[in-house]
Amino acid sequence: MRKGEHGFDLYKERGQQSALFSEPINTLSNVAFFAAAFITMPFVKDWLDGILSAGCIIVGLGSVLYHSRPCKFTMYWDTGAIVMWVYFYLFIWAHYIAGLNIWWTLGTLTTFTLLSSAFIKKFSTYLNGSMDYIPVIAALLVCGSITWWQHGHSHLVMAGLLAAVSLVFRVVDNDVKLSSGTHFLWHILNGFLMAQLTLYVSMYVVR
Repeated sequence: MRKGEHGFDLYKERGQQSALFSEPINTLSNVAFFAAAFITMPFVKDWLDGILSAGCIIVGLGSVLYHSRPCKFTMYWDTGAIVMWVYFYLFIWAHYIAGLNIWWTLGTLTTFTLLSSAFIKKFSTYLNGSMDYIPVIAALLVCGSITWWQHGHSHLVMAGLLAAVSLVFRVVDNDVKLSSGTHFLWHILNGFLMAQLTLYVSMYVVR
């Protein structure tokens, strides 16, 4: 079962424990998000890059808090920070990379919301509670393919494939024999993924 008795994610490392810092490896592995911010900050050119880079810190903090002590507040910070970062990146892609005007950009965000919400509502319980991330991976691959065709950059497609590999470690977390599980690898790869995506915007996106 993915959920514990209080409704919060039940990771292999935590098990049924509810004590503070019951997930030391999952908690410490969030250093990857802070490393992503440290790596990308020297390349920040304007507010777009700055928000993405700072967002790595906010996502990392939310995950640290949630894996240290799961509760509604830390859960909403953890998931909310990820959702906001994803939506901001989709906004950047639609408006600054694909070149859509603001109305088409808003339409893209609305379409993503409707499609992903319908998908999550139907399939959320599958793959150890990890199906919620499939729409994000699909968006990366679709947007990345369009960008590859438009600009000859394969970066976002590569990011989508990395995200898919990363998701595998979230899916199998409770099934492996390791006492720590594999969720910490999800953190590490996602930190690298966020750094890659932020650097792409900094280096290749024309304002």
